[in-house]
Amino acid sequence: MKKSFGFLAILLLLGATAFAQTVVFQHTFTRPATLPNAHGDWEVKGGRLYQSDTEEHLAKINVMATQAGEMQYEFDVRYEGGGIDDMMGGFGIHFFVDKAWDGRSWGNGNSYLLWLNYDEL
Repeated sequence: MKKSFGFLAILLLLGATAFAQTVVFQHTFTRPATLPNAHGDWEVKGGRLYQSDTEEHLAKINVMATQAGEMQYEFDVRYEGGGIDDMMGGFGIHFFVDKAWDGRSWGNGNSYLLWLNYDEL
């Protein structure tokens, strides 16, 4: 019985792996050369993307990704610096951008914007 159960468990795990979703795009931010068309003071440190210019109110960076079918986005954000003196700060992420704008604004054509804001005023 134990051998049958063990064999069945292995088959289920292998089957689940075979049908798992394929990663279409993954960005680990390991190379500064992957950061085109940026506004603000951006750099890559330890696999994290940092923007350190607290005076740049329209800091942004465009990262191209193929978008088709069912997508899952995962990201880890940490807000450091700024926000303490003026009691406000935030960031946004645009998804499904059809016309990425390289200028200093958030105008990106048809898209969805997730915006998180800290504002105590």
